[in-house]
Amino acid sequence: MIRFIPRVFSVALLGLCGGIGGGGVAFGEMASGRFTAGGDGFLSGVEDVPLMAGLQEVTEENLVFDVPEGRIVQAEARGTVRVEAVQEFYEETLVNLGWQLEGVGVKEMVFRRGGEQLAIKFSALDGEAQGKETVINFSLIPAP
Repeated sequence: MIRFIPRVFSVALLGLCGGIGGGGVAFGEMASGRFTAGGDGFLSGVEDVPLMAGLQEVTEENLVFDVPEGRIVQAEARGTVRVEAVQEFYEETLVNLGWQLEGVGVKEMVFRRGGEQLAIKFSALDGEAQGKETVINFSLIPAP
């Protein structure tokens, strides 16, 4: 079964989430450029995971499958951003979008929402402190 939520609806829904959970991501933050990406500010194949400003999605690395248990998505993004900034952004943003943080390590974060698990892995190429590239891998699978 292919699940499809129009991106316009996803953006509108994200804008409405500002009042959920005593915080949230305000629609004005999206309009101000906090969410930027190729297209509409979300990862391809994962309409409800925003792409942090400063990251560029590497779409040729993406893999998207729908299986009876749910969706499987592999995505990659790169940018000259600090790993700590990426961790802070996704911890704040995804929790406000209903994801529960299940684990945090130096190079990985794991979230769960409903029947899905999202792992975000980080690696810095040649010294991120000197402005080199950071690679972020997103892996969405049915929750074990």
